[in-house]
Amino acid sequence: MQVYQNVHFRPIRTSLISHTYLSSSKERGIQAKIFIETPKDEKYREVQSNSVYLTTCDKNRTFEDFEVASQTAVILTIPLYISILSFFQKNWPEIKKHCLLNFSRIQKEVIPFQITPYIHYTLAAACKYETKIEDAQLIFERSTEEPDLPNQFLLERNGRTVLLDADTMHSFAAGTVQDLVDHLYKAGYVDLCSQSDHA
Repeated sequence: MQVYQNVHFRPIRTSLISHTYLSSSKERGIQAKIFIETPKDEKYREVQSNSVYLTTCDKNRTFEDFEVASQTAVILTIPLYISILSFFQKNWPEIKKHCLLNFSRIQKEVIPFQITPYIHYTLAAACKYETKIEDAQLIFERSTEEPDLPNQFLLERNGRTVLLDADTMHSFAAGTVQDLVDHLYKAGYVDLCSQSDHA
């Protein structure tokens, strides 16, 4: 007689789902603690349903415990977090290409950058890109004078901020966003677009 057995685990609505990119010697770590519903564990009693606590850690470091990290984490809704991941996955490569191309032209004096019909500049430049996704602001600043600095976005929401490495976020999102969405649905998350903002 042949017996077939299958045991399968999945998160549920009160699970703590961690979406994590571990730090390395070259990259900072990124971690999102996701709560579809407030867990029953007393340790998470202050957590709201439909919330994501986004934090980072330095290179070669581990993440702080949730009790500590939650005090400074940027708190997002689940749909807002997915939108931010999608922004880095889809929009960042084009922004980076546009910025670096214009920097190259300005530095080489190939095409002067026009401020007005009578004022142009070359040799050095600074670029500032800002976008709003719902009520979160993403700000990217870069200068030709600091070519070795990483491409970082400042994410700001409700008075809290976190610095996100754009290239790391692009890789992180490209490799995991669809799996994350699938597992959120399997855990019982109803609709990524229609949830109210509790964070």
